[in-house]
Amino acid sequence: MPVAVGHILFVCTGNTGRSVAAKAFARRAIAARGLSVTVCSRGVAVDPANVRPEPHLAMLLAVYGMDLSGHCAAVLTADDVRAADCILVMTAAHKRSVLGRFPDAGGKVWMLSEVAHGTEADVEDAFGSPICVYERLVEQLDTMVASALDTLNMA
Repeated sequence: MPVAVGHILFVCTGNTGRSVAAKAFARRAIAARGLSVTVCSRGVAVDPANVRPEPHLAMLLAVYGMDLSGHCAAVLTADDVRAADCILVMTAAHKRSVLGRFPDAGGKVWMLSEVAHGTEADVEDAFGSPICVYERLVEQLDTMVASALDTLNMA
C-alpha cells in the first residue's frame, strides 16, 4: 500500500455500476471520518451510448441517501492513473487491463478484494440483472469499501 493515500480511483468495466457504487460508499465513509481524501471512478471499456448509472443501482443507493444523477461514465486515462495514489479494481481482468495499458501503475493497482480481505476475488458485474442481484452487490460493496478504507493509510 502507498505510504499515504490522498486520491483513490475505483475502476470497473463501463463505469456505470460497481465503480460508481464503490466511489459513493467511499465518499460517504471518508466524509464521516473527516478526511480530505478525493475519490473518483472510471471504466476500462466505457460505452458512449451508456454513460448513466444503472437504474437499479441508482435506486438502491438513493435509499442510502446517495444521489448518482450527476454521474457520467468516463474512460480511464493516463492522467487518472498518474493522479491516483491507489487504484482499486473490481476484477482480475480489470487489473490486467489497467496494468497492460499503464505498466507504470504497478505499485498502486489492487483488486478491491485484496485490500478489503487479503484475497483476490472478483466483484461480479450485476449489469442487466434483476434488482435482487444489485441488492447483494450494494451490500457487498458497502462492506468491502469500508474494510478497504480501514486498511489504507489515508492522508
